Amino acid sequence: MQQWVEFDVQKRAELFSMIAELIQRGGEEAPVRSSGSAMPRLMVGDHKIWLNGHSLDLSRRPLMIRMFRIFVEKPGQWVTREELVERVYGISTTGDRSVRFLGSVKTNSVKLVSRARLVTGKFLETHGGEAFEWFVYDGDRRAWTLVRHRSEGLMQASGG
Repeated sequence: MQQWVEFDVQKRAELFSMIAELIQRGGEEAPVRSSGSAMPRLMVGDHKIWLNGHSLDLSRRPLMIRMFRIFVEKPGQWVTREELVERVYGISTTGDRSVRFLGSVKTNSVKLVSRARLVTGKFLETHGGEAFEWFVYDGDRRAWTLVRHRSEGLMQASGG
């Protein structure tokens, strides 16, 4: 049985575009964007991800599918290493586990995110996701979010 989880970033991206325009104009009212703009729609199935109707087979990467599902179920929210470890690997980060074991599993979760960037990066960018950064890490939060509009990243880099 296929289980679909959908993530639509259109409203969030439109909001950040409007904020960026307001900042650039010095507070003037930004024009309202039409909702017909080509924003990516990411869906996760049992063995594939779809972006704007194009699929990428990840049947040989079940951990990556689990990871995508976690991010898609929490649109716009941040996911910590601990949450990835618990939900992807099924291992509790509390309890009687050795520090070395937990460190190893947390390192593996970071590598999984890094591999997902590599494996899916070109696919996401060529099928409508080029205006977005995928698997964005925030060092202050020590967590990732699935997607961020590139203009949001520019605003943060410039101190806005």
